[in-house]
Amino acid sequence: MPQKYYEDLTDSEKAALLISDDVFIFPHRDPDVAIDYCGLSGTLPLSQYLDIVNNSTFTLYFKVEATVLNGNASAWSDLSEELGSVNASGKAIKEWTPERVVPTSKVTESLRVYIRAYKQSDYTDLYGEDYVDFNYYFFDHSAGTILHLADFETGFDGWSSSNLHRVSSNSYTGAYSVYLCDWESGHSYDNISKDSSGQYIPTKTYSISRSYSGSGYSEVFIIFHLTYTKYDSGGALKDIDPLLRVWTDSTDSIIRITQTRNTFSPRRIAVKIPAEDGTVNWATAFQSQYTSFYFYYSHIDTIIIVGFE
Repeated sequence: MPQKYYEDLTDSEKAALLISDDVFIFPHRDPDVAIDYCGLSGTLPLSQYLDIVNNSTFTLYFKVEATVLNGNASAWSDLSEELGSVNASGKAIKEWTPERVVPTSKVTESLRVYIRAYKQSDYTDLYGEDYVDFNYYFFDHSAGTILHLADFETGFDGWSSSNLHRVSSNSYTGAYSVYLCDWESGHSYDNISKDSSGQYIPTKTYSISRSYSGSGYSEVFIIFHLTYTKYDSGGALKDIDPLLRVWTDSTDSIIRITQTRNTFSPRRIAVKIPAEDGTVNWATAFQSQYTSFYFYYSHIDTIIIVGFE
């Protein structure tokens, strides 16, 4: 299996789980999954979306089964799940949610995730299978060295502000948050496109960026708090989940967020970025139809870059 970052994949390699010549899957997370558990307790649901493309001539039934390669196996649960069927010549997004008890200290653990396709609904007649390995980086940002903190209380805190709007609402801390959107009277804009499986992702056209100093650290992470997603149902706006894209010169991560839209419901998203001095960029999905005043965009607040020695 290719263990590469998203932008380094060819269209065929994006099928990270190639079950057969006509059935492929790829996950919505990179193989490196970061979780900032600062202030959290109990059990963490770690949702993983899987894009399934079934180009075969018959319906297939899919099942995910994972094993702990490295880590505390007793702390994990819900590692196996039946995902249901995908029709012949069909596509689907399936959600699998393993859970892990909140660690007591920084730890990296690995899962080997098998995806199996079956010909029958009783999951006994195996059609094909493949696997991908995931690394889960659990950390508490308060235990590391804070390299950057943006709360947007007095401005954009060094983030490029083209098409970035600062407002006194939907904040995670303080009074202000920001959102990415473009609109102009009489015009419609968006920054989404489809990947090779037909799923929407944010483009890099509207990028928000700043430099960071991560050299000298063994690991560096960036944390976002996506607090609210506005969605006006109507017009030609696409009905999609909130999306966040984070990239550097050598990495590209696309995260689909489970969040009830038009409701203040903060979600914390962490992404592993290179431990170097460089530039980090991000974009959320947005759509705007100015003439009819339909909009879709997400609020971001309290961005943290943290390093660990």
